[in-house]
Amino acid sequence: MNSINELRIEIADCNQAIKAFKLGLKHLAPAGLDEAPSVVWLEMQKAVCSRKISEMRAQG
Repeated sequence: MNSINELRIEIADCNQAIKAFKLGLKHLAPAGLDEAPSVVWLEMQKAVCSRKISEMRAQG
């Protein structure tokens, strides 16, 4: 399972990729995210990570 820090890094990477996609510069997206199918997919990945963080915090 991912740690909270790993999930935060993934969220940050998704944010950078979203910016790159919106600028039409997919090749600048980090960590292989340039292969993502769309901005919507990246936003969904970001939401999944956020939910996992919330669940981890709720569990203690």
